[in-house]
This record gives sequence, structure tokens and C-alpha cells, in this order.
Amino acid sequence: MTQVHLSGGNTSAEANELAMSVALTQFSADHGIDKSKLCVLGFDNSFHGSTTATLSCSSLDVNTNNLPAFPWPKAEFPQLKYPLATYEK
Repeated sequence: MTQVHLSGGNTSAEANELAMSVALTQFSADHGIDKSKLCVLGFDNSFHGSTTATLSCSSLDVNTNNLPAFPWPKAEFPQLKYPLATYEK
């Protein structure tokens, strides 16, 4: 890495938002794609924070205040069973 990104570090939403920002920026630079054309895949049954970006990749039902969010895709969250070797199929 050639850069360090500092943030307030007060919430996990800030950390998630910063991680998405860095990932989208780097992917955009590496592949010559406009950042506005990119999205983050979210999961159903998840909550990543209350910012616009984190709500956009969280379950729709956690946005109880009906805040604006990006129409990013969601996938079913994989339900793991343990021991993993027994349930790998």
C-alpha cells in the first residue's frame, strides 16, 4: 500500500464506509471504470451501519427510518452449519 486512510474510528459504519470507498476507488483505478457505475453486493439478514452506503448493502428491513439508499443488489446470506466438513455440500 502506498496510502494510509485515517478516519474518526468512532463507529463500525465509518470503518465499513471507508473500506467500501477504498475498494471502489481502487477497483475503478485498476479497471478504468467510472466509480458511479460500481456497486457493492449486500446480504439479506445483515446490518452494516446507518450511513447511506452501509444501508445500501444491508437488509432492506433494517432501514426503519426509510433513509435514501442506493439500489445495490442483495444476495441470500450463506447459513453455515458446523462442523463445516459434515455440511460442506
